[in-house]
Amino acid sequence: MRTIENQSYGLIGAGVMGEALIETLLKAGARGKQISFLEKRENRATEIAAKFGIELKSLDRLLSESDLIFLVVKPQDLEGVL
Repeated sequence: MRTIENQSYGLIGAGVMGEALIETLLKAGARGKQISFLEKRENRATEIAAKFGIELKSLDRLLSESDLIFLVVKPQDLEGVL
């Protein structure tokens, strides 16, 4: 049975909404090592990795290593991401 504690999570996008999702996952019982993310803005990626102790990954690694993926990008960026 899958629970929040035994799944891995990947977020594509770590803006305000992405950060809120990370905080929610952590409050719900996920550990930092279960969460990874991809963010196009280098300074934001550095900030999020340091703040939450989660790993910035390439798109290929994030997709192959995550049980659940959250696509958290602005609508105008969606086509480029997909």
